[in-house]
Amino acid sequence: LIREKVTQAYETALEFGAGFAQNNHLIWKRYVNFVKSWTEPVNYSAAAMSLASWMPQGSVPVLPPADPAHDHSTSQKQLAQLRTIYQRGVTHPMTGLDQFWQEYEAFERSHSDSLGTILVAEWLPKYQHARSIYLERNRVWTVHELKGGRLAVPPVGCNVEGAVAGVLTSGMGAMGGTGAAGVVGAGDDFGGEATGGAGAAGTGKPLSDSEYMAQMEDERVVLSKWRRRAGYERTNPERLSATDHASRVRASYSEEVCAFARHPEVWYEWSQWELLHGGSVAASTVSNSANTSDAQPSNQGTASAAMITPAKAGDAKSGGNAIRAVAVLGLGMESLPDSALLAQAQAEILERHLGGESKVACIKVLEQFVKRSPTTLGFVLLQRLVRR
Repeated sequence: LIREKVTQAYETALEFGAGFAQNNHLIWKRYVNFVKSWTEPVNYSAAAMSLASWMPQGSVPVLPPADPAHDHSTSQKQLAQLRTIYQRGVTHPMTGLDQFWQEYEAFERSHSDSLGTILVAEWLPKYQHARSIYLERNRVWTVHELKGGRLAVPPVGCNVEGAVAGVLTSGMGAMGGTGAAGVVGAGDDFGGEATGGAGAAGTGKPLSDSEYMAQMEDERVVLSKWRRRAGYERTNPERLSATDHASRVRASYSEEVCAFARHPEVWYEWSQWELLHGGSVAASTVSNSANTSDAQPSNQGTASAAMITPAKAGDAKSGGNAIRAVAVLGLGMESLPDSALLAQAQAEILERHLGGESKVACIKVLEQFVKRSPTTLGFVLLQRLVRR
């Protein structure tokens, strides 16, 4: 039973995009190692000897029944499961793909040389295609260029409390708070200094125009690399099916928002792709709840449910893409509750693409926004929406 549950957990992770993540080679290798452990014999005698010293004098530990690892049925299930995992894994561009292919080739030839030769010849073109895509992808973007370990700090200059004589003070400045550089610490993307892990902003040190522009340029370059990656994945170089291609692009966007969660334009770009090219439709049960609940950014459960609900065939007119777009914007507003861009975008999608109670939900979106952030822009957008 435990073995089935763990196998089901791996399959669920792969179904929802783990096989398309940046470090996807880890889950494939761990899945293979888990299945290989099915037939590893357990030394119960050694365990019994270790327990004997803790038992009363003359007592003999009761050994469990014989290890079922050598059952013929278990071996056959393991063989079929390993073959399936290997054949699925070699078609994914990933780190260590050559070693993974060599393991699969050795696995097939160790059981039957004739059958192994046939299967290896059948899957060799797919492996070569995945390898060429992996090499091409490394020429477009690399993990080092994306700075995947980057903290999701606010954009450069957004924590400015004042600007005097052309000098910008990042963070809380003279008030003694810690700004973006102070949060990131020494040697990270936003120029934190090496003294005690606090950046220039954390000590209230002003930034000159040249330092500010340098940080802006660095942020722009990194963000452009992430956008280049997403644009490359949208071209579908792997020639995936519509469902797998959507999972691949969605994985790139989800990793991008992890690094730029405080940048509203990143959430907006993801939602627009989901709206126009998501190519999937959420279940009708989620549709009914999303029309009324996804308009509230604080409701993370409903928004997440709309993101991971299994899709079925359909087009944008059926509303599934709009539900996913609304869910993305809802998750974005959890990180940026005062973003007028995200609130207005969510209200427009609810107004134009989802009918029924969404007409009322779109007004609630902006009403909740002006409560969180009572700005002139928010009230103007709400008034226009109510008039319409």
